[in-house]
Amino acid sequence: MTLRKLAWMTEGLDMHWWDHTSHHLAMQANIHRDRKKRSRPYHPFDFHPLRKRTESGGLKICQKNKDLLRTVIQNHMKRRQAQRKPS
Repeated sequence: MTLRKLAWMTEGLDMHWWDHTSHHLAMQANIHRDRKKRSRPYHPFDFHPLRKRTESGGLKICQKNKDLLRTVIQNHMKRRQAQRKPS
């Protein structure tokens, strides 16, 4: 086994155990959380040193994205209408 493969495996194992630990820490913190002082519940990313929480989970809405989405939806609708027409 190469050293590179061994390092990759240990990184994966570290990530796995930190996933496990951070979920337990978030659960314990949420159990003892004062809802008046902290209204937002804790998330496992708050305790995970190897993973970072992203600011947003999606794309920024701009005109280019709107045009692309409109094109995709129109093409999808055309394909559905073509499939529905009897031959």
